[in-house]
Amino acid sequence: AERQESVTRLYDEFLEAISGVPPETRGGPLYSKEPMETDEEALSSAETVAATGASGIRGTGRTTMPSGALLAGGNSAGDGGLRPVTRRPLFWVAAGLLAMVLVAGGLFFLTRSKKTVRERDAVVKVARKPPVMASRKAPPPVKKVPPKKKKPAPIPETYRDMVSVKGTDLCFFMGDDKGDEAEKPAHMVCLSSFAIDRTEVTVAQYGRCVQAGKCSIPAESDDKSEQHNCNFGKKGRETHPVNCVDWNQANTYCHWAKKRLPTEAEWEFAARGKNRNTLYPWGEKGGNCKVAVVWDDGSARSGCGKGGTWPVGSRPAGASPYKVLDLVGNVWEWVGDFYDPGYYKSVASSMVRDPRGPAKPTASRVLRGGAFNTNAFKATFRAGKVENARMSHLGFRCARTLGRPSP
Repeated sequence: AERQESVTRLYDEFLEAISGVPPETRGGPLYSKEPMETDEEALSSAETVAATGASGIRGTGRTTMPSGALLAGGNSAGDGGLRPVTRRPLFWVAAGLLAMVLVAGGLFFLTRSKKTVRERDAVVKVARKPPVMASRKAPPPVKKVPPKKKKPAPIPETYRDMVSVKGTDLCFFMGDDKGDEAEKPAHMVCLSSFAIDRTEVTVAQYGRCVQAGKCSIPAESDDKSEQHNCNFGKKGRETHPVNCVDWNQANTYCHWAKKRLPTEAEWEFAARGKNRNTLYPWGEKGGNCKVAVVWDDGSARSGCGKGGTWPVGSRPAGASPYKVLDLVGNVWEWVGDFYDPGYYKSVASSMVRDPRGPAKPTASRVLRGGAFNTNAFKATFRAGKVENARMSHLGFRCARTLGRPSP
């Protein structure tokens, strides 16, 4: 009941606000459940109310007014009566106002919705706008860096004092038709490019191989009377040629130094030179102690008076056309070939290319160049010794093939 009274009071206030008619002069609520009166019933009720007077209206309040009647205006002394008014016009006014409110609300909602859509579209457009990319400068052209040239491999220390003998036509007549039987006949030989040590291998050089554990210490000479002339281990003889070594010791050292023993043909070519028919490294005339460490006719003792070897390179005047030193004198030199006194006769019928001596091994190896205790000066002179011979007048030098590693 209290809730119904509250709703009724709010409704009356709403109608008074929109119509200007207080509740006392208005009929019951628009939504009263009482049956609607006819015009005749409303008129009869109005006349009854007019007869009772204004005090009756105020006294009875809203409950004495017939349901559906509305005081049209004036008072009891006015036009002499009340005009009956039904509820229908008030209902339509309220409905119209409600429709206006609804229309206004709809317009406001549509306007707001369009504005919201426009704002959203603007936000989307701004969001979808691609970012402004900063202008990028073209990268500078890449400079082509030329490939680094490979540095040549360092020259091994054992190669630094070698003489290169290069050419495509290293041909000469090997031997001497007027010499000993082992030197006959002279025959055509052609060689590939090679390099050969400028001097004989020294005591100091051989000592490095001994320290490396690859070479054995030269033993005593086979001739005990000349033991004092063996140079290894003697103070002050580090630059003398190493001697008292056999062929195998010489071969081992050359391989350790990444070289090899020269062939007999290479040794003679280095001593005589290309297209020369001279018999001596220094020229046409025979030699003496000015050009080689030998036992010449004017010396009372071997070795140009010293009775033994000299430091290597002591006779520069005796250098060959390729500036190779000591090819004659100081010590006999082991080469790679087997020794056969008749070998030249077996190859004399045709030109020989890079000969390496007899194909069939023999008991001896070739020796070349003479020594401090001989007077053999000729570059064509040949001799042979067994591989294990160790004498104070036996030494060696090394060679290597140019363009490919030595065997």
